[in-house]
Amino acid sequence: LKAILAEARIARLRLITASLSPYVQLAVAVAIDFLAPEMHYAETVDEAILILEREGLMTSELHLKGHEIKCDTAQRFAAALKCNRCIKLLHLELNGMGQQGAEFIAGALQDNASLTSFICRYNGIRHHGARFVAAALASNRSPITSLDLSGNAIGPVGAEHIAGALRLDRSLTALNLSMNNLGSSGANSIATALRSSRKLQFLDLSMNSLRQEGVAYIADVLLGDCSLTRLDCNDNEIGQLGAQCIADALSTNMVLTTLNLRYNTMGDAGVQHLADMLQANSTLTSLDLSMNFVTTRGADVITSALGCNDSLTDLNFSRNNITEAHSGRLEAALEKNRKVQVLTIWYSPAGSDSFSITCVSIGGMKLLALEMSRLEEFASLRSQIALHISVEEQHLRLVLPDGRLMSDPSGSASLADMLQA
Repeated sequence: LKAILAEARIARLRLITASLSPYVQLAVAVAIDFLAPEMHYAETVDEAILILEREGLMTSELHLKGHEIKCDTAQRFAAALKCNRCIKLLHLELNGMGQQGAEFIAGALQDNASLTSFICRYNGIRHHGARFVAAALASNRSPITSLDLSGNAIGPVGAEHIAGALRLDRSLTALNLSMNNLGSSGANSIATALRSSRKLQFLDLSMNSLRQEGVAYIADVLLGDCSLTRLDCNDNEIGQLGAQCIADALSTNMVLTTLNLRYNTMGDAGVQHLADMLQANSTLTSLDLSMNFVTTRGADVITSALGCNDSLTDLNFSRNNITEAHSGRLEAALEKNRKVQVLTIWYSPAGSDSFSITCVSIGGMKLLALEMSRLEEFASLRSQIALHISVEEQHLRLVLPDGRLMSDPSGSASLADMLQA
């Protein structure tokens, strides 16, 4: 709402000064900075350049959409960006920069010390432009942590360039390569790079025609030591076999929390594999299975699986061929999980007769640290944790770092028994 109100005032200022000199427009830009200090939506490339060149502005986000950034214009924009020390997020969309424009902007990225998020959507940079952006990432001078190159037709060759940078880059945590015609070959390049990346947490490969072969490469990475917590593979025609590859990987993966498999033609057979996975997985909290030609049979197996799963709280099952009654049963199963708190128990020896214990949420937040005797009952640990986070013990689930659920049917097991089993 704040942004909408600010934009309304900004639009009025621009309308008044549209025909005046660039210097007057710069004065308006300064006024705009006070109205919306965190973001600026430039109406022209010249206005964007003036903002980049102006020292002392508080603007941290610059948005420019639907203009031409080519040749001389791209050079001027890049020169201003190179020296700017305030902008943290740069959003360039539908600006037709092409590979030459990408070369100039990428050159500036290597020297810009403040930009952490670069959104470059629908700019037709293709694989040559991807090579320049990759060079900027691999230079180790760019502090960029989030990169969005969606809709740029970079293809498998461009994916290979980005993968090369990903293997060298140590700061990137979010990467969006959706709508880039990557195919299975491009997926293979990205998957290979993921094996050496320990920072990347979010990856969007949606609408890239990965099919079963391509998603199998990604699934194979998830089987190993992978840092991804969010994966978007929607609209990739992965089918039943692709769903099986992902399900097999997530049966042991205990890092991924969010998965989007929307519109992948997997049907009931594919959903069956994912239902089997949910009975073993204790980390996934959000799953999108919408538009997958699933019937009431598929809804039933997911509902049944949720009876053995405590972690999934967000499930999109819309636009499938199921009844309202089946939707209601799915929602009821999820509601049970929304009351459950799943915590990971990290521990280490603290002397010869005690443990140092740290309780961490699925989101990675440290909730409690304590030291307890090896001989103390596991039930005591559960009680202390439940009291600290204000949750009923019946809704508390404790898992070890390898994903195993800590369960004590006898009610008398010691911490040593549970932690060293």
